[in-house]
Amino acid sequence: MNIKELITDIYFKIYETIDRGNYTATEIMNHKGYPIIAIKNKDNPRIFISSGMHCDEYSQIFAHLNFLKENGCGVPFLSIPLINPYGLSQYPKRDKSNRRWGKNEGVLQKGIEGYINKFDKFIVSIDMHEDTEENGLYIYGRGKYCSDLIKKILKESIPPCLISKKDLLYGDKCLRGVISSEGIKENTLESYMSNYSEISLTSEVPGKFPQKMKEQIGQKILDSLFRYESKISEMWVLEQIRKKIVSAFK
Repeated sequence: MNIKELITDIYFKIYETIDRGNYTATEIMNHKGYPIIAIKNKDNPRIFISSGMHCDEYSQIFAHLNFLKENGCGVPFLSIPLINPYGLSQYPKRDKSNRRWGKNEGVLQKGIEGYINKFDKFIVSIDMHEDTEENGLYIYGRGKYCSDLIKKILKESIPPCLISKKDLLYGDKCLRGVISSEGIKENTLESYMSNYSEISLTSEVPGKFPQKMKEQIGQKILDSLFRYESKISEMWVLEQIRKKIVSAFK
């Protein structure tokens, strides 16, 4: 694989997606010679999508971009399709500096955190990954209603034969592809986003699947997520009202 051609192709698709989708693009920062581009369709985004953290999981970058390109989605979102371009340039060696996401961990983390801080808290965030060791799809998350949302995504968009059958994954309980908050390690992007979204999800598409299938699965996950966003937003609003009522009677 020619990694320079791959990166060029990804950037071409990013700018093509922006032009065709009538989206707004922002260069968050330049990280070691590579621009990190954020895409949004409207103000006050409710969903945050990221992909491309690890160099050997680039199928989800294309899944992410295909979704944006093919779906004129009306739900306000913020998207970073290639969140770690320098890491991708180091393929096949993973750039370990991206494995921790504390406040003082690195330039990449600080730059993206500074940008995300400009927005109100998201309803849902999803970080798209591959698990190169697994043969079944799973999704893990944090936040109230996260398990219900994951179940809906898997049930509506993914054939059962493609979902992980394991009861235990990396020490965490897995129920038909659903892993609760224990699956998110601290000081990762996922744990960081749990502070900036009501529900923080991480999808793990099986790395052993063919490239095209991985892209299609990732795109279907986003299709389902956006389809259920209005229901999740409604539940979140009702929860805020409930909290205010409870607080008023204390």
